[in-house]
Amino acid sequence: MATKTTNYGLEKPDGTDFYDVDVQNSNMDIIDKQMKANANAITQLNSDYDTIIVGTSVSTTS
Repeated sequence: MATKTTNYGLEKPDGTDFYDVDVQNSNMDIIDKQMKANANAITQLNSDYDTIIVGTSVSTTS
């Protein structure tokens, strides 16, 4: 009987289970969706950084 991974709910077939391409494809869809969400989050963080930190005028006095 298959189990699921803790974090992403990927199906982990037992060694005695037959290979099911639909299970593999479902797992790949879950991974693909999460990787895209991670990439989007990184892009947003970089954009926020550029706006808040880099775009801010900092003056120093000597």
